[in-house]
Amino acid sequence: GTSAMTYLVMKIIDATVGMNISVEMEDEGLDKTQIGEVGYDIIGNSDSLMDDAEQMTQDLIEACARGNLGMAKKLVKAGIDPKKGDYDKRTPLHLAAASGHMHIVEWLFDACKQQIDGDARDNFGGTPTQDALENGHRDVVKFLMEHGGTVDKTRYTGMLCDAAHAGDAAAISGLLTQ
Repeated sequence: GTSAMTYLVMKIIDATVGMNISVEMEDEGLDKTQIGEVGYDIIGNSDSLMDDAEQMTQDLIEACARGNLGMAKKLVKAGIDPKKGDYDKRTPLHLAAASGHMHIVEWLFDACKQQIDGDARDNFGGTPTQDALENGHRDVVKFLMEHGGTVDKTRYTGMLCDAAHAGDAAAISGLLTQ
């Protein structure tokens, strides 16, 4: 009964839309080859999923900037280097620090076994510590300073002057207590 019905359904499918797929289509992924979409987020070490390392580095940077620890972990597990930066040399640490995502900052140091450069400089000379300081994330600044992060004295002075010129007492106080 059931096997006869299954056979009949398979014959109808084969006659109408077909059932043959090539090995290449299967390797590339049926979701992508059949309907033009990728069914799952990036997980694993498959070459077909890792074809755009620069895009995945950008995805890691964005995940860290947004505080998405789960996605950051998946991307690092998939082989993306958390020390690598974008076109401006801004690393995941720069963006996590600028956004005040302490849980990401701590995870980056823990996951990379101290291989993260807390004093990494972007194309503008900025460090993750400066990014955190400029955005008022004192806890992140303190953590980064304890892990080798620095702030360029001229930038620090400029930030103080800008805050004073704007009459921003809270910003001045925040900068002076660092």
